[in-house]
Amino acid sequence: ELRDRLVRILVVIGVLFLGGWYVTEFVLAFLLQPLSDAAHRAGRPLEETIETVTTAPVVLTNAADDETKAKRKAAKERKQAEARIRREQQARARNRA
Repeated sequence: ELRDRLVRILVVIGVLFLGGWYVTEFVLAFLLQPLSDAAHRAGRPLEETIETVTTAPVVLTNAADDETKAKRKAAKERKQAEARIRREQQARARNRA
């Protein structure tokens, strides 16, 4: 009786494993959809996708990723320059007063 139960358990585990293996990509896509939506709201382009490889970490990919990085870097540098100019103007205004 114990042997029969163990065999049934192994068969069920095997069937569940194979079923899980089959639906892995679908489940990952479903679970990662909120991450994709959040990335889009954070400014990532819509054509950027979240690539899932079940044997590797989750990676955001984009054909124009270098261009996106360059645009972000330029925007960051522009904001830093604007902040520096603002600080300089505020310092000049304090010196005049």
